[in-house]
Amino acid sequence: MPAFVAGVGWGLIALTIPSFTADLLLYFTIMKNDPLFFLRRCLALSLFSLTIIVVVFIFGAAISALDPKFIFPDFPVIVGLFAVIPPRALVVFSMSRIRFASRGLFSLLQPSLIVFTAIILLGLSPVA
Repeated sequence: MPAFVAGVGWGLIALTIPSFTADLLLYFTIMKNDPLFFLRRCLALSLFSLTIIVVVFIFGAAISALDPKFIFPDFPVIVGLFAVIPPRALVVFSMSRIRFASRGLFSLLQPSLIVFTAIILLGLSPVA
């Protein structure tokens, strides 16, 4: 049970807070003028990204229990990053009408903050 509580606490701190904070900040700074990306869509995209990362972490934990060569949490962080960026970028670049650089920032900031938070909290090496 203590491992479950630690996992939930880590999930709240390392995943949820940076994710929603980044998307709220980006919405109120650069996405406010976009006619299609209102706050609910921004938060839904953030929730979708979080769901993908959580699923990757759950599968990563199961794989690491079966295969000692699978390094947890390093590999799930990397796989989660590359599982989230393409669909997030596809949604933002296909729907948004703001500048190209702002779309890129909105696509990359939330996953990057999750990775940087994981690096800091879990003591991961920033270079693989």
